[in-house]
Amino acid sequence: MFFLGVLYHLKNPLQVLERVRDVSGDLVVLETEVDMLWSRRAAAAFYRDTELYQDPTNWWGPNPRAVLAMLRSAGFARAAVVTRHRLPYIAGRALYLRVRKGNRLLHGLRRDRVVFHAWC
Repeated sequence: MFFLGVLYHLKNPLQVLERVRDVSGDLVVLETEVDMLWSRRAAAAFYRDTELYQDPTNWWGPNPRAVLAMLRSAGFARAAVVTRHRLPYIAGRALYLRVRKGNRLLHGLRRDRVVFHAWC
């Protein structure tokens, strides 16, 4: 099952992940916006109003550790990060978002898009 670009739009992401687990086959491929990349703890940023990319439907920015913890808490037997960008890409994306959308550069340096696999 593919679950792409949805998690950070959910008001209750853990509850939805539990439902995804109930209807999925052996593997779920999850792609999402992540935030707080440099935190050593499982954590998530909460976006109020249009804080993330001027989009009021963006609610959460979990870091990769938080996504892995949520997948395990939702009942998946195993979860792993499959793709993650390196710092030069993240810096380039942050600069692009600064120029094109007026985002703060430091905010862009702590965000990325990451793909996870979760097995039932």
